[in-house]
Amino acid sequence: MNALNIYIQFISDRLKKEPLIYKNKNFNARRKVGSWINNEYWEVHHILLKSIKENNESNNLINLTYEDHIAAHLLLYHIFKNTSKQNQVIYPLSKMLAIGKTGRKSSYIVNKKIKQSLALLRKAHLEVSEETKQKISIANKGRKLSLATRAKLSKARKGWVETKEHKKHISEGVRGKNCYWYGRKSANAQGAECVEDLTTRIKYATLTEAAKESGTTRQNIQNCLLTPPKQKTAAGHKWAYCSGHKTRPYKFKSTLPSSAKPVVCEEENILYIRIIEAAKAINKGYQGIVAVVNGRQKTAYGYHWRYATEIEIMNLKKILKETPKLTSIKLKNKS
Repeated sequence: MNALNIYIQFISDRLKKEPLIYKNKNFNARRKVGSWINNEYWEVHHILLKSIKENNESNNLINLTYEDHIAAHLLLYHIFKNTSKQNQVIYPLSKMLAIGKTGRKSSYIVNKKIKQSLALLRKAHLEVSEETKQKISIANKGRKLSLATRAKLSKARKGWVETKEHKKHISEGVRGKNCYWYGRKSANAQGAECVEDLTTRIKYATLTEAAKESGTTRQNIQNCLLTPPKQKTAAGHKWAYCSGHKTRPYKFKSTLPSSAKPVVCEEENILYIRIIEAAKAINKGYQGIVAVVNGRQKTAYGYHWRYATEIEIMNLKKILKETPKLTSIKLKNKS
């Protein structure tokens, strides 16, 4: 027996089980009656899909339970599979399975046969050729959402409250065997980051342990372990990897970072790579310098400040390629 005959037999059988309150009513009338009858949830189904032929009259409508509704759409998929109407059949099924604020019970359990059929349907639908994947990738590259779309997404998420059941599922998903790290060992656990405090001569199995015991952060200790080191000490102590460990070289950036805004101290005639570097040099806060370069005040800490010109920035970039560790340079006096 083919899918079409099964579908006809299925609809004939379900018409007998349909509640009398829905009989001989058009689409709008059925919607007014509501979805819950005798503590059971019912959905309106178009026997011949709207996407194929628009017909909201009673002779093309039937109310089905959620489980039967899925079964009906699966049969329609098998009827129109590998035809020009295939996508028109898949679309309403995919929308129907997106359980949200539609009134459906989120805890509704579909039987095993339907679950297996849905898995096969999804697999068939997701089999995309490499050529199609490449086209999708090219189409999405550099794509930016409009302000209207962003506003809609933001509005949809506002007031979103996760149920206790949902939170429980998330919690169970990161515990025990469900956790990604279950049975695995991180680099720290394997001793790859074994470090030694050269001041006290104490060895630590992990960077985390070393940071906790010394009262500093892992990042500070890592900065001491780089070659050359970014800082000399962390928590007042010198640090080194345990013997047999290869140190990782630190590569200083040879170009000016895009976020950097070089500033010039006019009295000293010094160009600083960042405002924070200028503040460090005079041992003051950076807020005053920001206020001067943005025109809110004339001086800060007894100095006049300004943003570097394009020519000064170009010269700075050339110098940084040769000596990347510089934070400031002395400008030539204007003649």
